[in-house]
Amino acid sequence: KAMHAFTRVVMLDPDDGMAWCNLGGIFLELKQPRQALTAMTMATKLMEYSWQVRENHLRIAATLEEWQMALSDLMALLESRGHHYRIDTGDLRLIVEGLTKSLLKDKECPALDTDAVAAKVEESEDGSPK
Repeated sequence: KAMHAFTRVVMLDPDDGMAWCNLGGIFLELKQPRQALTAMTMATKLMEYSWQVRENHLRIAATLEEWQMALSDLMALLESRGHHYRIDTGDLRLIVEGLTKSLLKDKECPALDTDAVAAKVEESEDGSPK
């Protein structure tokens, strides 16, 4: 029912970013990540200053291995939020591990120490790990 309701809302008002965002969330609940990404992409375009929508888009894109989208979202988050944005280490791990697998799929390479990468991201300004 909710999917039909929000589909109707976005048909009546295609500029309603929150409706697109809610539709994306419904598609995620229904285990339809590709449709969720499409809806969340519309929400991101309409609500470009919402870091929450951008973060949701990043997670869906990374889950679908849409690395260019995920990295674009990460850059937009860093640019818009600056030093106030704390990168979620789970998101960073997903991106780094996924990119590593994707880029080095058929090549031998040493395992990536994602814990070290995550710890580096969490370092405070004075250089001490949190």
